[in-house]
Amino acid sequence: MLECFIAEDSKIKDGVNIPTLVFKTLHDRYFKTQYFDSYYNSLKCKKKLVEINNVHNSYYIDSEKFCQEAYDWFVENQ
Repeated sequence: MLECFIAEDSKIKDGVNIPTLVFKTLHDRYFKTQYFDSYYNSLKCKKKLVEINNVHNSYYIDSEKFCQEAYDWFVENQ
């Protein structure tokens, strides 16, 4: 696995280059909102940030919100 990160021709070093949907939970117990912002801002590809005013596992509690956003993103970027 380490080879994926240190190999001279590693594709991982190129970063993310496909359309990327990022969910930012505003009340996440593991990640601060700044983490999501930093990750999102580091992306150089087509991207979308969706803020969810809920906790880290709200994808399970309120899955319809996540599923609809993901569906719309997939349709837009197929």
